[in-house]
Amino acid sequence: VVKNLYFQTTTAPGGAETLIAAVMKSADSGATYTATGVTATITGAALSAKDLTNTVSLTAGDILALRLISNSALTAGFSGSFDVT
Repeated sequence: VVKNLYFQTTTAPGGAETLIAAVMKSADSGATYTATGVTATITGAALSAKDLTNTVSLTAGDILALRLISNSALTAGFSGSFDVT
């Protein structure tokens, strides 16, 4: 199970800009990835976000990735983590 996504940036997006972190899952050795629903969104002056509610089940061999989506050109540093149990 994937859960507890934490995400932070060193520079806030500002205004109405957003930065979204989404946990992605691949069941075909990385050929394609699908969004899991475990996401965290940083907006405006915020520097961090978390998703402690959503979870996704895994199957042996699944590959995970963290996708970052921005609606502006950001040059800040980012870090994120999630739990796999």
